[in-house]
Amino acid sequence: MITKAQVADIVWDDKALTRMVGNNPAMHRRLFDKFLHGSEEFVAIIISAAAEKNLAIVAEVAHKMKSSARTVGALQLGELCEQLETSAKSGDVDSVILHAAGLELVFAAVEAKIRGSFE
Repeated sequence: MITKAQVADIVWDDKALTRMVGNNPAMHRRLFDKFLHGSEEFVAIIISAAAEKNLAIVAEVAHKMKSSARTVGALQLGELCEQLETSAKSGDVDSVILHAAGLELVFAAVEAKIRGSFE
């Protein structure tokens, strides 16, 4: 499981969006907002599906979240989603439940990082 200490050192790529869309703060903000809105739903779906041991849903949604997380620079979140996807596809329920338990914490750190960058 991911601990608060591990989240404190969140892995982030500050240049990810700039490489993708250029140095456009307004566009970055729109993409970050879209990412946060969609990811809140993804987190809820993954946690619920993990609790229900619905590995197909976990794999599908973790795959989507992995891609969007890496696109905005949330590398640690992307890695966690990859672990969730891999565990779900291999049928490792215990690993899915373990990784899903840290998902809210990592997402909260990412959200704080994004929101803090616009203050």
